[in-house]
Amino acid sequence: MNNEHSQPKTSQYPIFGVRQVKKASRLATGYQIIVSLLNSSADQPPPFLLRIVLAYEFCEAGIMKANIENWFSQLDFPFPFSLFSDDSL
Repeated sequence: MNNEHSQPKTSQYPIFGVRQVKKASRLATGYQIIVSLLNSSADQPPPFLLRIVLAYEFCEAGIMKANIENWFSQLDFPFPFSLFSDDSL
């Protein structure tokens, strides 16, 4: 029996050529590099943005207190608190 014709040679019918394998390998490596950079930098911006927002709010409150603006006098409180004067709050 001749087994040469029963199974095709892999080099005769390649699924992927050498160029496609190298291109896919470079693409996968580039993807891994981009993903690792994004993952390493993803931990930093959310806490930083939260700190910026909180700093702005605390700074604004401090400036209002420094200018002695009574912002309680602009608010209308419900019944039990409306009995107190603006200066006592």
